[in-house]
Amino acid sequence: MQRLIRHGLMFGNLFHVASPALVQRYNRALEHLTGKTTQLTDFHIDISGYSPEVGDELQDHLYLNHAGVNRQFILLSVEQRHSPLLNTKFSTSRSILRQFIDANEAQLFALTARDAVAGELVNSVYDVSTPQKLFDIRRVEVEADTVGGTVRDAEKLGEMVARFKTEPDGWYDDVLIAQMIELAGRTGDVVRNPVRLREMGFDQRNYWTAHFGGLYLFQDLQHPAVIAPGGAGHLGDLPIKYVFDGSQRNQIAKFFEYNDLTETIVEGRRDHAAAILRQKMDFILVDAVADRGVDLTGVTRADMRRLARQYHDMLPEEFHALGALGRERWEMAAHLFGPPGLFLHAQGGGHQGRGTGQHAAGGTGAQGCAADVHLPQGVVLPDLPALARAKEGFRCGFPCGRVSGGQGRRARDALWP
Repeated sequence: MQRLIRHGLMFGNLFHVASPALVQRYNRALEHLTGKTTQLTDFHIDISGYSPEVGDELQDHLYLNHAGVNRQFILLSVEQRHSPLLNTKFSTSRSILRQFIDANEAQLFALTARDAVAGELVNSVYDVSTPQKLFDIRRVEVEADTVGGTVRDAEKLGEMVARFKTEPDGWYDDVLIAQMIELAGRTGDVVRNPVRLREMGFDQRNYWTAHFGGLYLFQDLQHPAVIAPGGAGHLGDLPIKYVFDGSQRNQIAKFFEYNDLTETIVEGRRDHAAAILRQKMDFILVDAVADRGVDLTGVTRADMRRLARQYHDMLPEEFHALGALGRERWEMAAHLFGPPGLFLHAQGGGHQGRGTGQHAAGGTGAQGCAADVHLPQGVVLPDLPALARAKEGFRCGFPCGRVSGGQGRRARDALWP
């Protein structure tokens, strides 16, 4: 595993801890938080300071996340913000850590130059032994300080400086002055360079958790619900009205629609919808033919159509469902049919309609389709720039010689101004 991590083949983009100074700081912070230390001199850590190598050594991959709540963290550098969060138990944890680092970047840069910063994401609960306790998690507070307590000492020194300036006998208080000098030796000049981390808290009402097989909790919506992809039978009675499992696809889709969380394909922009459907079909096709040992190097759109025809019978039902739905949407294509007209082609034709939702692809589509759609040139041309900028990188040549009256030139200029 260590060689895979070192070469970026496992847990990519981790922060490398290799210098003796960083290892020493990490051990101090680790002992401060957990009472344990590592004998490793070279390892990698994620945004929270968790190391898979240290987890293997300690035989405890939750050594910074006991019981999966109130995750602790160790910061050796602000560069950890670019790293992922491994062994995630709550989907909000990484974004909270990233926002905390970004909001305190200057202070953390100064603090980590001399010591490690250790802290905790403090929930309102200490264990989630039952699913019902997940609903008690309402807010997450970030608590952090260096191992040596620099932030705490800086705050205390700031209070002493205020006393020294405001109290009538402050100038003559030798004990106060001696304490200030002692603390200043550890914190530096807090008047010119204040060391203070922002107190940050985050509401946590809508999130995913790895507990109980993986759950999605949506509590702050007009229609709250819990989605349990692995099944809801083991959850018991929950303090929420709707609980869906992974087999209730239509109900989940309706839940997203009622709460304005998604935009369906039939409601989206036609060019974007066509691109999304085509991409999904490409994914399914590539996955299916790759298992047959087909060489996919440098395949073109024509090659993809050929593969779809060749392996039509072995493609899953979802592929055909997406194809049926795609025939209801405008295809991103423009065809010259001869002077002086310009045609916009709808693949297979068809009218818009909602699918039945029986396929994982999102619907079977409407029955019966019209033929190609012919629009006047004045209607088509204004939409061509949008088509040219579409996600699939649509390109189509318009040879001016085939169209009289400069219409081909106008089409070309509209597509590529």
